[in-house]
Amino acid sequence: AMSIRFKESPSQIIDCVLTTAVPPHKKVTFLIPPILSEIILHHPEVLRSHLSSIVEFTLNTMVSKQSQTEAQFQQFLSVLILESDPTYLIDQSLRIADKCSHPLPYESFILRAYEVRDDIILPYNIVSHLLTRLLKKPSLLYSNGNSSTVASNSNSNEPRNTAAELFTLICVKEMKSVQRFGSGQTPEVKKKIIPFLRSAQLHPSSREEVLSHRVVDLSGVTDIRELK
Repeated sequence: AMSIRFKESPSQIIDCVLTTAVPPHKKVTFLIPPILSEIILHHPEVLRSHLSSIVEFTLNTMVSKQSQTEAQFQQFLSVLILESDPTYLIDQSLRIADKCSHPLPYESFILRAYEVRDDIILPYNIVSHLLTRLLKKPSLLYSNGNSSTVASNSNSNEPRNTAAELFTLICVKEMKSVQRFGSGQTPEVKKKIIPFLRSAQLHPSSREEVLSHRVVDLSGVTDIRELK
């Protein structure tokens, strides 16, 4: 493992490193994650003051397909997720995506957070914010009620439908919040939500594919017909 010791304060170094990251440049971008990993591991307090700018760098880097195979970037992602408050991390990713002029892959970022941690419990306001964003994505329509979304995408050359994966995952993890959100929506929006809820509730394969690292007990959940 690499070990670096810095003379400057960790906060100053983060500022410098993130300044060099804008605008993104192929030759520089992937030199940055190992430095950030090292600082976060030795000085986790920097996350309190710099989380927003670190998440912004992360989302912009994830736009590049290369990030998916770049080992040091993936390691940095795990460090960031493990050392941060996951609720605040997800909230920041949504806020940054809201104000960015180009699309950012917040769905992949949030899916990765759930892969790394199994203790994420989101408050209703963040679930609502996330669902509102996802429901605006045209790709969400393509897999309504398709419980094998995750499997079919991972076993073929088709790109992952991360919006549908994330929507299904949130239905599994935060079912009561999704039902609460859905109950206040128009009939048209409810039609989009109900197949995902039904899939999460009725198809064990859907739950296992989305959360392959753990089994989720959905016994005792409220009837999805409440939304109608």
